[in-house]
Amino acid sequence: MSEAESRYVVFDMDGTLIDSMPAHAAVFATILSTRFGLPVEGSRAHYHATAGQPLDDQFRSAAASVAGGPVADLVEDFWKGVESEPVVPFPGTRDLLDELRGRGKKLFVSSSCTTGVVRAKMASAGLTGRFELLLGAEYGHPRRTKGEDHFTEIAGHLRVPRDEFNRSGVMVGDAPHDVKVALEGGLTAVGLGHTEPQRAQLSAAGADFVIDKIGKLGALLG
Repeated sequence: MSEAESRYVVFDMDGTLIDSMPAHAAVFATILSTRFGLPVEGSRAHYHATAGQPLDDQFRSAAASVAGGPVADLVEDFWKGVESEPVVPFPGTRDLLDELRGRGKKLFVSSSCTTGVVRAKMASAGLTGRFELLLGAEYGHPRRTKGEDHFTEIAGHLRVPRDEFNRSGVMVGDAPHDVKVALEGGLTAVGLGHTEPQRAQLSAAGADFVIDKIGKLGALLG
């Protein structure tokens, strides 16, 4: 991939920049177990399988008993539950971001966490100043989620036509949903898989490239 094809790099946050997925899955499973009596291990697996999707959609698809009712209170309980979890960047993350910025890349975060949670986590991880925008999801009205909404906002921030952003934009994420929104938005999709099964899932989802460590992204981007 050339430098021109990767001027704008959009990162997923959880599971890509910071190692938070196990803690998130535990909070998600505890809520479903407490409120609906659902098996903890099954709920953990569901969270990982649907990672990257809007959180309200994750709750609704967990079980018919959840889908039939309002989920706003479940979403609120989830964010409260993860607030106190430690925020640990994956090894090599800070060095990679500094390298990419030094090469003139414009960096962004696009997450299904709420904007407030994204900002708090990035600040706690000491990563905030490395990004042009930190974009989270909003679950009210209007609803704003990872993918098309964020890509349009980033192109507006950059003051470039959307087709130019697409040609020079890369989305990096650890979940099939990240690959899906990247490809639907016209960006190059880079999957970050920490295990062999995860990398296989990302490849099956159609990722243009798959890497096993975030530190390898620098060489991939030209």
